[in-house]
Amino acid sequence: MTFSELEAFVRRGESDSVEFKKSTGQLTRAAESLCAFLNGHGGLVLVGVSPDKKITGQIVADGTLQDVAQCLRRFEPPAPIQIDRVPLPNSDHEVLVLQADAAYETRPFAFDGRSYERIGSTTSVMSQATYQRLLLERTHAKQRWENLPAAVSLEELDQDEILRTLRLGADAGRMPASVSEDPADVLDRLGLRVRAQVLNAAVVVFGRRMLPDYPQRQLRMARFRGSDKTE
Repeated sequence: MTFSELEAFVRRGESDSVEFKKSTGQLTRAAESLCAFLNGHGGLVLVGVSPDKKITGQIVADGTLQDVAQCLRRFEPPAPIQIDRVPLPNSDHEVLVLQADAAYETRPFAFDGRSYERIGSTTSVMSQATYQRLLLERTHAKQRWENLPAAVSLEELDQDEILRTLRLGADAGRMPASVSEDPADVLDRLGLRVRAQVLNAAVVVFGRRMLPDYPQRQLRMARFRGSDKTE
């Protein structure tokens, strides 16, 4: 970040993605805001800028950077925080820019055992309900292995088994009978193909050959007593 870019951020003031801290003496509070940014849509903490938008900076020695690194180790899971140093013109002072990019697949993050969220320009302790929701989203993240593109094509899958699944699903009332018997359409309907790309999950269910690309395939299934998933 250049000094001109820094000035532009400061002029806009604190927001849901920007926080000012006068010095590393407020490092713990800065880390709480970084935690909130990680749990949200990302953001910046500018260390060396006062709440009234004065850019004062501070001397950044080796000990300063060690203190910052030690503080960042208190995140769980480990946080991807980027550190940038912006020298002030005609001064030996610098502004530390701590950047937390959004990490949707890894949140919720916690700092010193607590999770934080950003509401407007305020950082606060995250509610238990929000924490549980984010934890559930992480458990079912879209970037799980089964949702990634597969190393095989549609033609390498068991076409007969795909159509048999369609008919069984229609007979059980779990799939509409009007679905096309084109295997590609069936996979699209089941969410096993995205933008004409077969997913790993499709190979697990309909693959003809597992080796050498899928040597550790494992499929776990559950049977429920009723028509919902409560028992």
